[in-house]
Amino acid sequence: RMHLVDVNRLIVTTNSEDSLRYAAEVDPYLDGVVQFQGDELPCVNQADPLIFSTPPGDVIITEYLPEKVTATVNTDRTALLCFFDTWFPGWEVTVDGEPAELQKVNYAFKGVYVVPGEHEVIFSYRPKMMTWGLIGTLIGLILTIVIMKPLSHLCGVRE
Repeated sequence: RMHLVDVNRLIVTTNSEDSLRYAAEVDPYLDGVVQFQGDELPCVNQADPLIFSTPPGDVIITEYLPEKVTATVNTDRTALLCFFDTWFPGWEVTVDGEPAELQKVNYAFKGVYVVPGEHEVIFSYRPKMMTWGLIGTLIGLILTIVIMKPLSHLCGVRE
């Protein structure tokens, strides 16, 4: 479900149509298509092109829950961690506890750039609509209590 792709094997697009077209043409285990969503592209590896035929590192999934997936990543060069789980608004990612830019990979999946070294990567699902729903529910509950308290006295209910 997760693997690393060297940044030199990525096709970077800026729109969904190109992402879909290229995603159908690449080998998802060697190459990747990223619909760029950040401010600046990560640095490109400066190495012998033969190195790009070997995986840039290892990925071990250490926790897999519906709303949180944690992985330990060890890479020897800058790479994109591809997570073959459906892209959906509300997902966030951290690398070593710091927020990172979630990337849309191969049109329908998610990923994040990692630099050389060992890292803890956490994908978390925190939809904004859930937060707004909770706030609305709490406001509704408070208003119900505030309104029902005076009305209960009119109906003859004693405390």
